[in-house]
Amino acid sequence: MKTMIAFVLMSFLTINSFAGNTVRGPGGGATGVPEGGNGAILSLDVWNKILEGEESNFCAGLEGVLGTAKITDSLGRKMESKKIFHALPYLDYARKVDDNFAFFANVYAKDAQGFAFENNFEQWGFDTEALIARINIGLGISWKIDDVWTVALEADLGIEQLKLNYAFDINRFYLPIFTKTKGYGFGLGVTGAVICQATEKLRLGFQISSPMRMHCKGRTDLFGGEVSDSWKAEMDFPLSLHLAGSYQLTERLGACADVNWYDFKDDPVVLKFNHWGFEKPLQLGFGEVFSVRGGFNYLVTDSLLVRVGGGYMTQGVARQYNDSTTTDIPGFYYALGFTYKVTGSIDLSLAYTHAEGKSSERSSWLGLVPGSKIEVGLDTIAVECSYKF
Repeated sequence: MKTMIAFVLMSFLTINSFAGNTVRGPGGGATGVPEGGNGAILSLDVWNKILEGEESNFCAGLEGVLGTAKITDSLGRKMESKKIFHALPYLDYARKVDDNFAFFANVYAKDAQGFAFENNFEQWGFDTEALIARINIGLGISWKIDDVWTVALEADLGIEQLKLNYAFDINRFYLPIFTKTKGYGFGLGVTGAVICQATEKLRLGFQISSPMRMHCKGRTDLFGGEVSDSWKAEMDFPLSLHLAGSYQLTERLGACADVNWYDFKDDPVVLKFNHWGFEKPLQLGFGEVFSVRGGFNYLVTDSLLVRVGGGYMTQGVARQYNDSTTTDIPGFYYALGFTYKVTGSIDLSLAYTHAEGKSSERSSWLGLVPGSKIEVGLDTIAVECSYKF
């Protein structure tokens, strides 16, 4: 019961602190650095988180994210998002029930999008902020059928935060009226995985997460709150598929890779106001997202593991909707991590990840004026402690 209370509290701490521009792949854990070799290749690959002879594994971590977006328009004007440091706590717990079944639970930031700008020249000079984020709370069980095959199933509770402080728009045509919109939502989904220990050195896995429909409620304020109304809306998060594998190249050197697909739908979020008597579509223009990642680890000593990784992700927001409110880019990431075995049951990990990319907005004035250029950089430092008992 105490563990469940801690998971719920951590989930609300996470959702109130997170902002960025990312969809997270499952391989390599929350640090985003694939572990390769004998490490867990998917979030539901729980048996590789529990050492032989141990009964449980509890992992607590904190990611610090610093994201920056720069926008340059066709006139050469430039603006840069606020430099805000975001703390993202996460938890992961797995415990054997017997030699064939294991129970697990986790809390982490699954996906998010948004930046804040001062004196936004795309928004009549307003100070703007946009955030769409989802936290996932998962509870599941894994069945080790034999030495080769393992299956796992997880029930997911999603918690969404929606914050949109910018000019009132009609299908992305912005009016000189500043609005503040804030809302929360909840949704349910399931995740399943099949893991295959094909050989002593080769481990393969497939994981699928169902779509999740968020049922949201919130409030929009105009003119400094003098005019306001509450609203209801539904927002869909995507079906996702993940293929992962790892191979132990030598006794000390391991490798892994994963390929991920997210089926975002290009459906607007419709805010249905309770008293104003109209509905307002929020056009997001999301589309399919692909990512591929890979990494190596090397056991330097019996206590120190060094990890390196890299990857690429496509752009999810359509160009015609890509601006300072839904800022998205395709880009690469590079990562370096260390895991140190403090004792036989305690591991301490540190990782650094840098991601960057460029994109552009739609052209304006009948295509005669080029769209603004968008540059995004994300730096993440992750600290993680794992206790096996």
